[in-house]
Amino acid sequence: MKVLIVASEVVPFAKTGGLADVAGALPKALESMGVEARIMMPRYKIIDEEKFGLKPSSRLSPLFFDVPCAGKKERAILKSSSTGKNIPVYFIENKKYFNRDGLYGDTKGDYPDNGERFSFFCRAVLEGLKAVFFKPDVIHCNDWQTGLIPVYIKTLYRDDPDIRNIKTLYTIHNLAYQGLFNPEIMDFAGLDRALFNYHQLEFYGKVNFAKGGLVFSDALNTVSEKYAKEIQTPEFGCGLDGALRERTKDLYGIINGIDYEEWNPSTDKYIAEKYDSETLEGKNINKQKLQGAFGLPKLDVPLIGFIGRLADQKGLDILASAFPELVKQDLQFVLL
Repeated sequence: MKVLIVASEVVPFAKTGGLADVAGALPKALESMGVEARIMMPRYKIIDEEKFGLKPSSRLSPLFFDVPCAGKKERAILKSSSTGKNIPVYFIENKKYFNRDGLYGDTKGDYPDNGERFSFFCRAVLEGLKAVFFKPDVIHCNDWQTGLIPVYIKTLYRDDPDIRNIKTLYTIHNLAYQGLFNPEIMDFAGLDRALFNYHQLEFYGKVNFAKGGLVFSDALNTVSEKYAKEIQTPEFGCGLDGALRERTKDLYGIINGIDYEEWNPSTDKYIAEKYDSETLEGKNINKQKLQGAFGLPKLDVPLIGFIGRLADQKGLDILASAFPELVKQDLQFVLL
């Protein structure tokens, strides 16, 4: 099987959150199972060409290619690198859309043209596949930034012999981020306005890229079995619970794994003392080093750590309600 993983961020090239970790680690796991996996992502300004060895590949023909946007052509460039044990990574370069300091925005907020940027990216993925002579069996789309890929395959590319038979998997990492844009983005994306309806792309007067992914993809999954059930309820569905219930037979919960090469305390260069299952004393030394860094006096009490964004999605509301009782216990708490 051949799989193309498409994501807006991938470790080690660009990262703002957990999506990048999954997109970087999953191809390596697939390769170990005998799947031929490749990656495609934007070529952002922050990606150091020299550090990561980005180069035009001899297999890229043409190196430059055109992407239809707003009734005209927008030029894109394909560059390549690799990750893991020589897993190909293709970068879509366009200075107009991706030569910026941030991935999705700056200190003022989201970039106002994110709809254009990622509708361009979605279509460039399909056009770029023709340039790399790689025909995947499945395109694995991740979050709203890739949501139009399944839409394009089922509409504009339905008669394209190179694209039409490719299946799509759309993964929901965080349903709270949906990619909402004014209806005019339909014209830029080259999509028929007839798709702007309640059952397809319309969402309270906006075009919803995430909805496009979950309506048009062949299969859906999210990051755990419980989350797959939760997002089909009004409480956690972020307005898309109805659409998700309609796809319930195609929706799977698959818990995120972990990259043991990256998260391995026996080789981790960022901890004070390395350890493994046979030498747990190193774990206690790391705890003491952390306590010392924060001036925590008692070394023999439980130390609780929390790493995550300060958002209800991360359970901060639950933690806040439990905290008055927690602090009555003889323990320590560190929040990053």
